[in-house]
Amino acid sequence: MRISELAERSGTSVATIKYYLREGLLHPGVAVNARQAAFDETHLARVRLVRGLVHVLGASISQVREVLAIIGDRDQTVVQAMGRATAALPATGSLADTGTGGSGGGEGSPDLAMAVLDELGFTYAADSSVVEQLDSALSLAAEAGVTIDPDQIRAYAAAARDVAAADFARVPWGDPGAALEFAVLGTALYEPVLLALRRIAHYERGLEIRTANNSGGVGFPAPPATQAPADAGVADSANSVAAADAPAAPAAIAATDDTDDTDHEGAGT
Repeated sequence: MRISELAERSGTSVATIKYYLREGLLHPGVAVNARQAAFDETHLARVRLVRGLVHVLGASISQVREVLAIIGDRDQTVVQAMGRATAALPATGSLADTGTGGSGGGEGSPDLAMAVLDELGFTYAADSSVVEQLDSALSLAAEAGVTIDPDQIRAYAAAARDVAAADFARVPWGDPGAALEFAVLGTALYEPVLLALRRIAHYERGLEIRTANNSGGVGFPAPPATQAPADAGVADSANSVAAADAPAAPAAIAATDDTDDTDHEGAGT
């Protein structure tokens, strides 16, 4: 296909495709003549992937380049690739822009996160970027006056372990190349799904609480005086998290939803 057809099918402008080519994010097409090149389905899949990483995940061009390099590195295990992809991706909620340095003030070890992870029985690498992200998030919540209590963090941990089990169950282990690509892209592209489901579950839970209270108000009313057992009517991890969040004040729930969508692409689309 010509570049104009590639642009139309991918929902991307010709200028953006040329930008991807210049940045090495898209492999060159087959030269037809001195001015034109032909592209195929592999180019279409790559353009869609790059756009997804930029527009859905909020990755920068340099982060996209790093993720693509990880996919192309066959000299690593699936678990290693997952770890590298996690380190390369932007922090959910742009924690780097919050101004908090975590419990270590941006220089020391992430003591708060490590204490929580030890209490929950997690195996982790203390110098991991995700541990630092967790530390910053916990510290920010505490500074904002919405400290996550032990019951809530245990519910989050249980849901996270369920999600991890579901992710690993879908890895096509019989094909090393496919397993590697699935691990990296799943790590990158499934996090927005989790965040969206959590917010939808919050909305659903809020309606349940409002109905139980016979309230006609708008937003998230106060929870019922008697809370239902944690496992009552909870069928999945997103609902488990929403149930754990429900006793919190409405402001605590709303605080998780004010996330700006930023385009880091650097080229017109």
